[in-house]
Amino acid sequence: MTIRQKTVKSVLSAVLAVCVLLTAALPAFAAPSVISGNAVLIDSTTGQVLFAKDMDAAIAPSGLVKLMTALIAVESGTSLSEKLTVTSSALEPLGTGYRSMDLVAGEQIPLEDCLYGMILNSANDAANVIAESLGGSLDAFVEKMNAKAAELGLEHTTFVNPNGLTEAGQTTTCYDMALILRYALSVQEFSRIFGTQECTILPTNYTTDPRTYKTRCLLNRSDSTQYYFDGILGGVVGYTSDGGYITASAAAKSGRTVIAVVAKAESEENAYSDSANLLTFGFDNFTEVTFSGSDFKSGAIPVTERGVKVGEVVFEVASDTITILLSADQSADNVEAVAESLPSYVEKDSNEQFRADICYREDDGSYTVLLANVPLTGTVKLDSAETTGTEATTAGSIMTDSEGNPVTDESGRVVTGDTAATTEGSGSGGGFKRFLLQLLKVVLIIIAVFAGAVVLFILALVVIKYVRRYKKRKARARAAAERSLRSQNRNNDLY
Repeated sequence: MTIRQKTVKSVLSAVLAVCVLLTAALPAFAAPSVISGNAVLIDSTTGQVLFAKDMDAAIAPSGLVKLMTALIAVESGTSLSEKLTVTSSALEPLGTGYRSMDLVAGEQIPLEDCLYGMILNSANDAANVIAESLGGSLDAFVEKMNAKAAELGLEHTTFVNPNGLTEAGQTTTCYDMALILRYALSVQEFSRIFGTQECTILPTNYTTDPRTYKTRCLLNRSDSTQYYFDGILGGVVGYTSDGGYITASAAAKSGRTVIAVVAKAESEENAYSDSANLLTFGFDNFTEVTFSGSDFKSGAIPVTERGVKVGEVVFEVASDTITILLSADQSADNVEAVAESLPSYVEKDSNEQFRADICYREDDGSYTVLLANVPLTGTVKLDSAETTGTEATTAGSIMTDSEGNPVTDESGRVVTGDTAATTEGSGSGGGFKRFLLQLLKVVLIIIAVFAGAVVLFILALVVIKYVRRYKKRKARARAAAERSLRSQNRNNDLY
């Protein structure tokens, strides 16, 4: 081997070693590739958000509106075999050129068949027939849809029609749509229809041939070798010229279910690809970690009884256990409960409810919400009997500082702003006692001051007497010394 060959080999070996080191240094956790404008991935069991991309931004719900229409229908109590009569008033608002089952006025069709046509084929006429038949009118049914949205806590969703065709004021978010699907999957009849790949609808009084529909969502089509997702529970797809493509899908593996919603995709292929990436990401990158509810302490605040601090309440998560999904780069030690706006104090025996967010504390000190609005339970710890004795029944408003926190004295009792004791002519027994106590304090202070003055005066006399005696002794000593000196001088003169 020549020197040049050895040099090249050494350089290549060094480059390879650096590449190996860099690869080892890369984190095992990597976010999924999502090119659509908006997306969210949630765990169906816990509701935890596993991935978000502008999930709360306003979007046009398009065909995903039909998820809510189907949910209202299966929860209405109407038998799925009941035949609905198609009316011209249900068909006229649609116009022409939209996906439909080709229903005609006067046709009678079972509710279940309408649901299949609406979910699998995204039929707008079926949506309107369901809405008018079960709601009495389209507007009345839409009111039911919005009431259900409010019940589910959807803060950014407003429905205007039951089919999803573009109409002013109809808006939602990826996150809200994921919450709708999460709830709907818990309804057996909805889940069954949502997961159907293909169905055949029998002839009606206006048709002689059966209608066969395959689901439009290719993620749920086993005959789609390119887009079918293993473990899929179902999916729907919609499109508007302004909003692009939108999909909602759910899949289950190893006892876990995840839900993906993708919006503002430039093509149907992009919507499917992004959805598949999200679903795969949800299954491959998270591990379930179960905590005890008592692991999540969430602050302690004073407990008061009629204005006086009598103890404190310590909050913790109400559930016995709580399950969190953590990615490979997250530590269970960083999971914390962050209470939502706890007051500065609570009154004893209060029934007020409090909640917290289960959050992940990032390295920079910021928090990422894992689970929102988790109920808290409070354990009240009362102070000693001395704290809850007579003084605990003193009435009065609680004094607070500039930040709204209760002001406490040295013994830990909350300071009150009760002025009854100082109100002239109040006649209150408690006020008279407090007056006597205050008067006694003043008298004791005067006595103490007087006694102190007397002691100081006596000390001063003693000091003065001592100084005088000291001066006299010094004077006598000097006089004796002078006499001795004069006597010595006289004796010296004799010689």
